[in-house]
Amino acid sequence: MIAIGPARPDDGHRVWPLARDFATSFTPERPAFDGSFAALIARSDTLVAIATPQDEPDAVVGYLLASTHLTFLANGPVCWIEEVMVDPVRRRSGIGAALVAYAEDWAYGQGCA
Repeated sequence: MIAIGPARPDDGHRVWPLARDFATSFTPERPAFDGSFAALIARSDTLVAIATPQDEPDAVVGYLLASTHLTFLANGPVCWIEEVMVDPVRRRSGIGAALVAYAEDWAYGQGCA
């Protein structure tokens, strides 16, 4: 079983390996990640969700980054998923779908169209 929930300030070191391996067109730098992670999880219009195996509560095997913003055409806020990453060993097991479902529930609560 996988638990999905919002990232906490002390989760950055567990998300970093996945975020680092997500990039293919540039090399992420840890200090920049740390600053961005702290800023993003503090925002009310941003979601950083993590997937944690219930039998390995210290492991993060997936994450999702989403945010909301206003648009003209939607007559209100919309939600964008910016990043979804699942540990390659755990792919095709429903973790990505669970992260997206969690984000959809969050977006609905944010009033997104």
